[in-house]
Amino acid sequence: MSNSTSPRAKQANSAPLRSPIGWVGAALAAACLIYGACAYLGTAVFGNDDPAEAVYNRMIDGFAQGHLYLRRDVPAKFAQLADPYDPAQNAPYRVPPYFLYDLSYYRGRLYAYFSPLPALALFWPYHLLTGSYLSYKAAAAVFTSLGFLAVAWLLLDARRRYAPTMPAALAGALLLAVGLSTALPTLLVRVDVWEIPIACGSALTLLLLATLWRAWHREDRRAEWLAASSLILGLIVASRPTAILLSPLIALPLAGRREPLRLKFIAAAAVPLGCCLAALAAFNYARFGDVLEFGQSYQLPAGLNARENHSFNLAYVWDNIRIYFLHPAPWKARFPFVGAPATIPVHPGHGEPEFTFGVLADVPLVWLGLAAWPLARKSGGLAFLTAAVLWIALAQIGVLLLLNGSVSRYEVELLTPLILLAAIAILAAESTRTLLPPLRGLWLLLAGISIAFNLAHATDYAIKTRVGGLSWAMVHGNLAAALVHVDTLLLLEPGNAGFHNERGVILASAGRLPGAVDEFKAAVRLDGHAAYARHNLGQALLRGGDRGGAIREFEESLRLDPGDAAARASLDLIQRTDANARLP
Repeated sequence: MSNSTSPRAKQANSAPLRSPIGWVGAALAAACLIYGACAYLGTAVFGNDDPAEAVYNRMIDGFAQGHLYLRRDVPAKFAQLADPYDPAQNAPYRVPPYFLYDLSYYRGRLYAYFSPLPALALFWPYHLLTGSYLSYKAAAAVFTSLGFLAVAWLLLDARRRYAPTMPAALAGALLLAVGLSTALPTLLVRVDVWEIPIACGSALTLLLLATLWRAWHREDRRAEWLAASSLILGLIVASRPTAILLSPLIALPLAGRREPLRLKFIAAAAVPLGCCLAALAAFNYARFGDVLEFGQSYQLPAGLNARENHSFNLAYVWDNIRIYFLHPAPWKARFPFVGAPATIPVHPGHGEPEFTFGVLADVPLVWLGLAAWPLARKSGGLAFLTAAVLWIALAQIGVLLLLNGSVSRYEVELLTPLILLAAIAILAAESTRTLLPPLRGLWLLLAGISIAFNLAHATDYAIKTRVGGLSWAMVHGNLAAALVHVDTLLLLEPGNAGFHNERGVILASAGRLPGAVDEFKAAVRLDGHAAYARHNLGQALLRGGDRGGAIREFEESLRLDPGDAAARASLDLIQRTDANARLP
C-alpha cells in the first residue's frame, strides 16, 4: 500500500518544518559534550582506568586467539581453593592485582558473564583499526551518544509530523531534558564492566523505538523496517538477556491492520530475532554446556556464593519501590548540592542500595508521563509510540523491582521510558494545543529541576569515585594514578583545601618539593583552620631547608590543634638538633 494513500500517512504528513535548527543542534551538541565530560571526569572501580585490563578487551584477546574464555591467567593459589566460589576464600583475589571480581570461573578458565555484543560491536573493531584498546569510559560515551542521537531523531520526526508549530527552542529544551534527565550522567562517571552492557542495551532500545516508528509510518517499506527492528531486538537481548520481554513490540506495527498478515511480515519479524537468539544460545553452550547459562552460576561476586544466590524474588519488590521511587537523594546547600539518601532497611538477601535516588521527588519531569496516554491516544503515531514506551517501562521496571540489588546504573533503564513518556505528553499537548502556555512553563520548570539534579548527582558520584580511586592508589603506592585522580578532583572542586593538601602529599612523596609547598600553601589559603595542611607545609619546608618557615608552620599547627603530636615531635626534633649544633 502506498504511503500517500494511507489514512495513517495522511494524518502524519505535514509541511516540512522551516524553523531554525540552531537550538536543536546546540542541544544535540551540548548533551553529547556533557556525556564526554562525565566520562572524562569519572573513573572505574579501584580507579582502574587501564584499558588493557578491561574485561571486554581481555575478551577480544581471547576471541583473537580462537577461544571464548578471557585471556587472563588464573592465579595458581586461587585454583587450589577448596571452594573458589566461597566469598570468604576468594576475597583476596577479587581485588587488585588479580581483579577477579564478578568474573565467572568454570573448569579452570575465567569468563565474563557479560554480553559479548559490546566486544564484537565496538571494542574489537576499535582494536583492529587502531591497534590500541578502547577504554570503558570512551565506549560508554559512544554508546550513550548514539542512543541519544537515535531518540533525538525520533522525537524530531514526531514533532515534524504531529507538532510542527512547536518552537525550535522548546524542541531543543525537550531534547536536553530527554538526554540529561535519565541518569546517564551518573552512569558515565563510574564506568566499569557493569555499565557497558547497560549503555549498549539502552542505546539499542532507543534505536529499536526509531525503527519501529519507521515500520509504523512506512507501510510501503514495513517488512524491511520490521526486519531491522527484529535484528535490533535480538542484539538488545544479546546485550541484556532480560530484554526478551520486549519481544511483543515487534508485533506492534502490525496491530490493527485490516488486511491478512503476509508471510513476509511474519518472517521479517521472527527470523532476525531468532537468528540472534540461536547465536546467543550457541555461545552459551560453547562456554558452559548449557544454552541458558550466561555464567552467573559460576560468578565470583562479593559477599555471597553465586550458587546459593537468588537474583529475583517477589520479596524485593517493596524494597525496590521505596529505593527507586520514594526515597530521594536530598538537596544540600554546599557543592555539589546533592547528597546520599539515608539508609533504609531492606529484605534479607537484598544488597545495600548503591548511590540510588527516588525518581518521583528527584526527577519530577517523570510525573508528566502520566498524561502521555490521555493526550496521545487519538494522535495516531504518538499513540503507537506511547504504547511501545509503556511496554518498555513495564518490562524494564518490572525486572528491576524483582532484582536483589538497587544500583544507580539501573536507574537508566528505569528513567529512560518514564522520561520518554513525559516527552510524548509534551509533544501531544503541542499537537492538540492543550493548555500550552501554562504547560510549557510547567514542563520547562520540571525539566530544569530534573536536569540540575542529574548533573549534581553525577558530580557527587564522580567526586566519591575519584576519592575512592585516590585512596586506593595511595595505599598501593601508585603515585602516578593518585596524581591523575587528585587533578581530576581539583577540576571538579578547585576550592577544596583537602584536595590541594592531598596533591601536596603526592608531590612530596614523589620528591617534587617546590610543587608540594605550593599545594600546601594553597590549602592553607583556602582553609586557614586546616592544621593538617600547616603541619604538612612545615614538613615540606623542613625538607627543603627552610627551618624558620617550618617552625612557624608547626607552631601554627599546634595553635590550631594542640593535640597534634606529630607537629610537637617535629618541633622537639628541630630544637634538639639546634641544641646539639650549639654544643662545643
